[in-house]
Amino acid sequence: AVTIAREATETAAMLRTGLNDISKLREAIQDAQKDSDRASLLNWLSCVDPSSNFNSARDKHQAGTGDWLLRSNVFRRWKTVENSLMWLNEKPGSGKSVLSSTVIHHLEYVRKQDPTVALAYFYFTFNEKEKQTTRGMITSFIKQLCYCCPDIPEAVQELSNYQTQGHTPDLETLEKTLLVTMDGFSSVLLLVDALDECPFQNNERKKLLLSHRRIHRQSPSNLHLLCTSRREEDIEAVIKPLLPSGSLFDCPENSDDFDVELSAWKISMDSDIGILVEKALASEDFRIWPEDSKQEAERMLFKNADGM
Repeated sequence: AVTIAREATETAAMLRTGLNDISKLREAIQDAQKDSDRASLLNWLSCVDPSSNFNSARDKHQAGTGDWLLRSNVFRRWKTVENSLMWLNEKPGSGKSVLSSTVIHHLEYVRKQDPTVALAYFYFTFNEKEKQTTRGMITSFIKQLCYCCPDIPEAVQELSNYQTQGHTPDLETLEKTLLVTMDGFSSVLLLVDALDECPFQNNERKKLLLSHRRIHRQSPSNLHLLCTSRREEDIEAVIKPLLPSGSLFDCPENSDDFDVELSAWKISMDSDIGILVEKALASEDFRIWPEDSKQEAERMLFKNADGM
């Protein structure tokens, strides 16, 4: 473990000075992930598994849907503009979580191509208590980012003092630790799905939104944060002022605005609906339907879909 830690520290220094060799960096990260002390600390810090939500949403994805966002001007700018924040918002049932999974799937590919890029994501959900807190989100981010680098930052290692004493770090300490953990990467890509599923009880929603604001304002320039939610007043009041001013064109698909209201992207959303309807009607369940009945069903589904 000592040898691994020493090699990891040396490689991290190379990463931060931009002199890294990509193949050596990948090897150092893989070696560091075998460190049992490191794994013990990170598992104590967070036991939340956001990949279960990602996999569930990804199972609902149909090939070709959501690609319009990945090709859009606003998404390309989000990945390159310093300290960028994008907000995908729409009513329930509009496919935000599935769209999030499409973005994450794409960013995982980006991460595999360039190990100096870090990726972490979190799904708030009404169904799992451990995925309803600000603390759960931040500790999960710290853990995921640590698995993206060959060393554990000193600020994260210092959390072991809380572990040995049976204590829990306060939110301010966790936020500062997260900011330190972002250091050294060429890009840090964070995605938070369903802010609106963070509950109001015990002021948890307020804690979350204020934490988002502090992190965004204090974060290094390499952070790119993407959030999804319903367009609710308390969320909009905090998120909207953090968004850079952008210009809206007649066609939203060419927009530079980081406030992405999905219903405004009607052409793209209708294309996704068309793919889903075509796939459903071509399935075995509808094999015996007459062709004219399928066409009528397709017409009615389009008419009543309303972006959902």
